[in-house]
Amino acid sequence: MQHIKIPFKDTKIFSPFFLDYIHQGDSLKKFYNRFPVLSAFESQAREKKGTFSAQSRAMLFDVLTGQYKGLEVSPLVKKNMEALKEICRQLRLRDIGGLVVIDFIDMLKEENRKTLNQAMVRELK
Repeated sequence: MQHIKIPFKDTKIFSPFFLDYIHQGDSLKKFYNRFPVLSAFESQAREKKGTFSAQSRAMLFDVLTGQYKGLEVSPLVKKNMEALKEICRQLRLRDIGGLVVIDFIDMLKEENRKTLNQAMVRELK
């Protein structure tokens, strides 16, 4: 099967502003520190990490953790949390990046998805 690639501008779906942004147009360089390219993500993450002191980050973590004390979660969500910790450990251990798809169980309830999402953010720091 042959794949046909259509340039963004030819679709006439995207605004000129958006096209300038994704193509790193000169007219926008003064407004953006970094454009959306993979090579910029590491330096941006490093910059963001340096924005707040370790003490401020620890305080934020404590406050956010305290908000969820006593939150009841189902046994399946607890299992997902255990699996998540191991998945994150393996990702770091094997230096895996890119798109990773994880199929968790019992994710119909919004509160379960939020709980797991917050845990994932914490684990991947």
